Amino acid sequence: MKINNKYQLRNIADMLVLVPIEGEVSMHKVLTLNETGGFIWDYLKTEHTLEEVLSSIASEYNVSVEDIRQDVSEYIEELVRAGAIDV
Repeated sequence: MKINNKYQLRNIADMLVLVPIEGEVSMHKVLTLNETGGFIWDYLKTEHTLEEVLSSIASEYNVSVEDIRQDVSEYIEELVRAGAIDV
């Protein structure tokens, strides 16, 4: 999976915001990311598997892969549904 270049990450008033840069911009397509979401976004600038994403997050935040698997998987699925990540 990899980020969709039709979105850009912006820092607006100390918030990480994913903004579509093509087509008509509507507020329901704008996504707010937390710190971990920003980490995932930066990591997926190059193509990686879910397992690689999980391993990278686990290493960065000193947690086990199994502790984060469900939350990260659901979060990535949300980004895929929004069109921000290509699988």
